[in-house]
Amino acid sequence: MCGILGIILAEDASPAEGLAGIAVDGLMDLQHRGTESSGLVGTDGVHRNQFDIVKGSGLVREIYNAENLSKFKDSIAMLGHNRYSTAGMKDAINCVQPFVVYTSVGLVAIAHNGELVNTNEKRSEILQSGVGLSTDTDSELIAQIIAKSTANQMQHRDNESNYGDISKVQQLKCVH
Repeated sequence: MCGILGIILAEDASPAEGLAGIAVDGLMDLQHRGTESSGLVGTDGVHRNQFDIVKGSGLVREIYNAENLSKFKDSIAMLGHNRYSTAGMKDAINCVQPFVVYTSVGLVAIAHNGELVNTNEKRSEILQSGVGLSTDTDSELIAQIIAKSTANQMQHRDNESNYGDISKVQQLKCVH
């Protein structure tokens, strides 16, 4: 059981330094859902290839402080996660969520609670396709499945139509 938090500012709201504080308060309220580690990812909504990230092992109050939260001053959306491990290396810092992966449409951040029932099969598929995994968590696996699916869908669209420099909107379908 993990604690997952998502915050998005209203469309007409300006980024505020208080958003990170609200996120930490929310993660504190979710501390009972996971005490091993915590992570926050924020985006300013403009730079699709840059997220701000703070992660650490331990309790929420031990990880976040004014200095490391200041990087979220321009964030308009944040994703947080408190971990209670059911899969993956318990104490490895690279297992702390949210995970961030590069895709053909920019960065994707994911936080996950639960276990995949077909982890071994999906892990083999991803590894055989040439994608490396840096952890043994099913959450990183989900992130890489999304990245691979996004790349495949974009390639399929490019093969069907030549849109030149026109931006394409992508719909992701996640099956669990």
